[in-house]
Amino acid sequence: MIRLGSLRGSLGHLILNTLNFFLNNKNSKDTLVIATPKKEISNYFVYKILTNKFKSQKVFFNNSILLKLTYKILNKFKKKFNFFNKLICNIEWLHHDNSKELYGSKYNFDENFYHMVPDFEFEEKDKTFFSEWKKKKNINKKFVCISSRDSGFYEEQLENPRNFNFEDYNKLIRMLLKKNYIVIRMGRKFIKNFDFSNNNYIELYQQEKNNSKLDVIETFLFKECEFIISGNSGIDAFAALFKKKIFITNNFPAGRIPRYLNCTFIPKLYSSNDRIINFNNIPKKILLSEEIEKLQKEKINLINANSRDIENMVREYLENKNYSGIDISKKSFVVEGRNSNSSICPLWYSKNKNLFNNEIS
Repeated sequence: MIRLGSLRGSLGHLILNTLNFFLNNKNSKDTLVIATPKKEISNYFVYKILTNKFKSQKVFFNNSILLKLTYKILNKFKKKFNFFNKLICNIEWLHHDNSKELYGSKYNFDENFYHMVPDFEFEEKDKTFFSEWKKKKNINKKFVCISSRDSGFYEEQLENPRNFNFEDYNKLIRMLLKKNYIVIRMGRKFIKNFDFSNNNYIELYQQEKNNSKLDVIETFLFKECEFIISGNSGIDAFAALFKKKIFITNNFPAGRIPRYLNCTFIPKLYSSNDRIINFNNIPKKILLSEEIEKLQKEKINLINANSRDIENMVREYLENKNYSGIDISKKSFVVEGRNSNSSICPLWYSKNKNLFNNEIS
């Protein structure tokens, strides 16, 4: 049977949904036609990497607007006409399957594919271009990719709990520069530039936003960096694509542990009536909620990590040869990621371990 589908164009879902679907459906007997118009794709170079890997005699990728429209019509009426379900291949909205409404989420990010991610091939012309670009930018030593989500990219009108100020990385960036790293700020269309006045600090989008090869540069930087530092954002999916070490700042929501193979994180704290809440006391119905309205209804406020804790998370990893993170994936409040390899920052945990005890007050 021929089934129509589409890839989700936003970066995180483009990477994660595509990997999730094709790595968990290797033995499908259907012929799949996957139509994703170019204008919907946030990083076309990543799109080409993924589609070149997963195309086959039974899987066809294209950028047809007409086929995408056909798919959308079938998808819209699938509940009314059950037969349409057999004609649809759900990749675009895969993160909505088996949603965790009981925990306040319309999503399901409890994926199990990260250990199956293959290596990806690159054309020599792209590798040569990136090598020459690095020389022009004097990127001739170890570098890290760093980002924080803000409301600029999607021009958000409502507060998004995943956002935090890039300035919170100030101490961390200074520490990395002293340790002779080049620090490259990733992400696009952020609200405010960070003027660091240091030749080893680069704001990629500010310098390369008019470069037609920005997608290529961005992708290779994530591929070749020493590690990634990010908040919860689509851009952190590069850690899955290239199996990179990643530090996640202000991990959120509380009930979701990152699934990356090599991840250290610091979680956001939840507070109510000016008191920080034990993680085991966070109401079940908001453990996975990302909607600020639901949190406000429960009179919950969120507290970000301070700049010193963020710096120490990475410093501890770099300076401690016997570094070992703290596994909290089996705690009762964890809904997604219970078999995760991710671990919480040991130094941060030692100061806040009372927030994880099993005594529910």
